[in-house]
Parts: sequence; C-alpha cells; structure tokens
Amino acid sequence: MTENMKVLVYSNDYPESGLSILREHFTVVQNRHPDFEAENVTETNKELLELIPGSSALVWMSPNPIQTELLIAAGPQLKMVATCSAGYNNCNIMELKTRGIKLSDAANVVSSIVSEVAVALIFEAAKRFAVHLRPYRRVDWEIGPEQPGQEISGSTVGIVGLGSIGQATIKRLSGFEVEKFYYTGPREKPEASNFNAQFTSLDHLLKRSDFIVFSARLTSETYRMINNQNIKKMKRTAVLIIVSHGDLDDLDILILH
Repeated sequence: MTENMKVLVYSNDYPESGLSILREHFTVVQNRHPDFEAENVTETNKELLELIPGSSALVWMSPNPIQTELLIAAGPQLKMVATCSAGYNNCNIMELKTRGIKLSDAANVVSSIVSEVAVALIFEAAKRFAVHLRPYRRVDWEIGPEQPGQEISGSTVGIVGLGSIGQATIKRLSGFEVEKFYYTGPREKPEASNFNAQFTSLDHLLKRSDFIVFSARLTSETYRMINNQNIKKMKRTAVLIIVSHGDLDDLDILILH
C-alpha cells in the first residue's frame, strides 16, 4: 500500500494543494525550514538527516545541492527525487544513477510563464518603457517627440538553449514579424524546423542577434557563459535577456557593461 510509503518534502512552505495530493497516497513528512538560511543551515541539515531514513521519495525545493550524506541516510528504499525547478544542477546526477534513484524536474511547468516574462522584458528594453514613464510619474512631462526605441519587427533574435522555455519564447515572438531566429546549444533540435529557427554557433548568434535570450540549463559548459569575452562579441545595441539560472552570468561583468 502506498500509504505506508514515506515522502520527505523539503520546505515548510510547499503549496498545500500539492501536499494534499501527496497525503492521499503517501505518508508525508516535512522539515521546519523554508530554505537553507545562513543562520540555520546546520540545524536544517541535521533535521533532514533525522527525517529522511525510510523515505521512498524526496521532494526538493532548494537551489542548494542534495548532499550524498543525505542519500546515504535515506537508505536503499529511496527510489525517487523530485526537484521543484526547471533545472537539476542541484542534483548529483551520477550519484542518483549509481543508487538507482529516478529524478524528475518541473521543466515544462514554468515554460509558459517564463517565456512570457522573456517577451515582456524584450519589449520593455526595446521600447524603454521604464524610462519613458518616469516623467509621467513625476507629473512633469513635456510634449515632444519621443524615441521609438528598437524595432522587434525585422530584427534577429537569438535563443541560447532551445528547450521548452526557448521554444515557447519563439512561439510568442513569431507574431511580431521577427526576421530571423537563431538558436544554439549542444546539438540541433528537430523541433526548430517548426519555428524556422536556424542552428548556429554561439559566436555567430552573439554577433548577429539584436535580442539574445538565455534560457539554457546550468551545466559545466554554460556556467559563466555570459562573460566579458562573450559580451564584447555582441552588437553595441543588442538587448540581453536572462531567464535561466543566475550562475550563467557574471554579475560584476554585467554591471560594468
């Protein structure tokens, strides 16, 4: 009976709607903390190690890595880890494979909303809405010509990482008469033909694109991909949109530019 199977949910603020579904089928336990906060990281780790023995599944809500120590403490009946994120860089894939533990993520759950945010950011940056609204908020605007900003129509859009978010972004931009879509990644994607997106190198994409959307997973290859060297390859007028993991960019370098 699945009711006798124990599921450990990491985070005390997991949505109640999800917990109620889990409780219908499993015995659910939770730790007391919402995340690994600096002041209670030791207590949190200790509590997780105490709670996980006998668990058949682990629901992970933290960007922090799952420690091997935790998997050892769980015991051999741990067969499933579900991470509540689109990426899985916080999971030791090789360790999970070695132990025969399956992994699931929430890759397709956030595709729609994140792609809509990407498109909204493109339009905000291109048309400089925030800048134009400042005088109106101060109620001291003057009537006169305003800069129209960059055109989406006729532009070239580059997508770094044509996963579910990258594809959803292209779908939403397709109605705005974008002239060309480029994408790059580890390999060509057959789905790209549905969007008339052309596979190319990162260098070519950076040099030719007017708008660049980074939606790639965080891996050893993409870590700090947005660096000084790559930024210098972009057009001076290029708009850079990052909707993936923060560790893809070097924040200090972005501030300097």
